[in-house]
Amino acid sequence: MMRFSLVIIMCLLCMACYAVTPQGIIRGRVFDRATGAGLPGANVILKKNQGTVTGDDGYFFLKTDAVSVMLSFRFIGYKTEVRSCRVIPNDTIFIEQGLEMIQSLLNKVLNMKFQLLTRLSSAPAG
Repeated sequence: MMRFSLVIIMCLLCMACYAVTPQGIIRGRVFDRATGAGLPGANVILKKNQGTVTGDDGYFFLKTDAVSVMLSFRFIGYKTEVRSCRVIPNDTIFIEQGLEMIQSLLNKVLNMKFQLLTRLSSAPAG
């Protein structure tokens, strides 16, 4: 009986410690620097095992108990950006991060489009 009581007390103490840990909230938006449009599905990574993905409008939401964090913003075809910020416990900070498209990828896409349009315009009508 004494052992069971000790286990219950330990569990309650662990839950109380977890509940006391203040968390800060990071909200923000990831967007294309050239157009200002939100990037849906961009990765916002806080730690190796903690992060989130932006919604359809490029907005994201993260909770953390860390005070000083490094955020990594990633999206296919765009340069990865890393940014440090300070999170205040029991408070919310808002971050806007623009990403720049990788120019070589853009050039490849435009070149492929040009080649396709050239083929289509030179094809015999029929």
